Amino acid sequence: MAIDESMVPELLQPLWKERAPRVLERIERVVQVLRQEPGTSREEGLAEAHKLHGLLGTFGFHEGSQLAGVAEELLESDVVQNEVWNDAADQLAALHLALATLTAPGLDDNDRESEQRRDH
Repeated sequence: MAIDESMVPELLQPLWKERAPRVLERIERVVQVLRQEPGTSREEGLAEAHKLHGLLGTFGFHEGSQLAGVAEELLESDVVQNEVWNDAADQLAALHLALATLTAPGLDDNDRESEQRRDH
């Protein structure tokens, strides 16, 4: 998943830097719910996915927003956990990695590209 700072509108970049840690926490929580890890609830995952759907779109991460929308739909449905849930969790985990790399302090663009290549 290709993510870079240019996706965030310039006026929103300071707000993104402030909100990014919480966004990453939300993504992590939805992944945990989709994987049905102990201590998670479908309702919590649904609420977090709904918030992510809007937040990621606002900050210009439209592909991530779509992924959050898919997770929201899965968690709203009557479908029990299956391979589609696992695929959605994997895609959100990849988004988490890309956003975490983007927001890592002290990395320049070359460091970020190296880190992303290493993780794939």
